[in-house]
Amino acid sequence: MANAENFALCARTDFRFGGQLVGASAYFGNTTGNRPKPDLKSDSPLLIFEGHTALRFGRIYLNALAIYGHLDNSEAITNANRNLSNNLNVKRTPVGAAAVAGFAEMGVEILRHTSVAQASEISSVVAYLRADYYDTMQATEGQIFNNPRWERKSYSAGLVYQLLHDVHLKLQYSLRKVGAPAPTSVDGGTRESTFVAGLAFDFH
Repeated sequence: MANAENFALCARTDFRFGGQLVGASAYFGNTTGNRPKPDLKSDSPLLIFEGHTALRFGRIYLNALAIYGHLDNSEAITNANRNLSNNLNVKRTPVGAAAVAGFAEMGVEILRHTSVAQASEISSVVAYLRADYYDTMQATEGQIFNNPRWERKSYSAGLVYQLLHDVHLKLQYSLRKVGAPAPTSVDGGTRESTFVAGLAFDFH
């Protein structure tokens, strides 16, 4: 069940120069009327800022993004969430007053082959490194516990093999560090290692 009583304003601008891209966007809106039930009397506006860039230098690329969000009256929202009925089938978890996130990724095209018969048939191999950071409870309000587990750092390295123009094979290794172990963790670990292999298709 979802309500859409409060609408928001958003704006975005991008600047392109020499094949490069730099941009930013912003979002602002009240969220009180969008709750599963009308249980809040005070406004709870949400403000989000974001900046992004996509740069290309020959066979090297750099993508990055940073985002910050602030929610007013997050303690009142958390307290109201605790009283929501299970029949609504919605989460009743605490919410933070501020959240931050960002990533930076750099890649290098180490191999490229174009079919002589069909110039549109291209195969290539890209190696990349990526770093992510996000904390959905970067700040809390009142008596809300700032759970360190929601602060995460992730480092990844991988290869993307473009088999055909619209077919890609990806191999990736990631190491994620969490601010605190889960309550159910047996060894108290805060590091998570993951290997990923995937096949993607690009449909136009």
